[in-house]
Amino acid sequence: MRQWRVGSFSMGLILVLLGVGLLIDRFSGTPQALELVLNWWPLALILLGAEILAVNFLSKNGQFILKYDGWSILLVIVLFCFCLGTYAFSYTGVIPQIREALSISEHSCAIPDQEIDLAGIEKVTLSARGCDLELHSISGEKLTILGQATVMASSAESARKLAKQAEAEVKKVGDRLFIQINPVPGHGNIFRSNRGSSGRAIFIPHDLHLEVACSGYADDIKLNLDSLAAPWSVESKGPVRVNLARDLDLTLSGSAIWPKENLTGNADWENVAEEDASISPHPRVTGKITLGQGRWPLVIFSEQSIEANLLQVQ
Repeated sequence: MRQWRVGSFSMGLILVLLGVGLLIDRFSGTPQALELVLNWWPLALILLGAEILAVNFLSKNGQFILKYDGWSILLVIVLFCFCLGTYAFSYTGVIPQIREALSISEHSCAIPDQEIDLAGIEKVTLSARGCDLELHSISGEKLTILGQATVMASSAESARKLAKQAEAEVKKVGDRLFIQINPVPGHGNIFRSNRGSSGRAIFIPHDLHLEVACSGYADDIKLNLDSLAAPWSVESKGPVRVNLARDLDLTLSGSAIWPKENLTGNADWENVAEEDASISPHPRVTGKITLGQGRWPLVIFSEQSIEANLLQVQ
């Protein structure tokens, strides 16, 4: 009389179905392997239970001898623990986070453009964190902000929604304009942070008083100055690079972290002075660059380095 080892037929059928499902998932263009497993795993219990009932019925007719061995018992225990674990994860919210983490990918998208009318505005205070800035001096009476972001999201549509939330906050108070540049929002999970990165190009009228404060150590600030007719100041935790047209009429006063090599670029730094490292816990180095008559002040304070370059004459 033949023996039937419980679990062999069910396991073989499960493996065949799983392999077919994964193969279809591989070439479908929309991977849903995790969804298939989460939705159809109870089929393993149904198949195993049906096999036990069928063999029990056949064993009564003397066709087969039902036999449980160690591997069959282990299989039942594993399936039972998997069932309990799946339900526990479902109720605690872990499975949705696993599903989200596996579906997240990197998307590149534009942050919506912003154009701000500066009628009646004499001074702009710009604050930024979590993004790179590129400032351009222009003529006119409008300030324009352009942005590009790299966003970790589950779809391109979700990435665009997150990028839209990164629009600058703008508030006018009398003759002053306050602009807050925020990082691209993210929604982290138990596996990783989904925060992306972004860069902004800001075009600012050259005759407008400007104050810039950037609080991110990993954020770069780049200034491209073709003209300047008002005081500008930049305070940054990260490095600052400034490109200067040779016909500007300004005095650049720079202060960077020690040593003096942190004042760099092809422009000639004047009156370079270093603080005594034995006296100050955070010694700094300062210097100046004068163009023309040095009429307009450009003050740059960096917790890292300042690179000043004179643009080549076209």
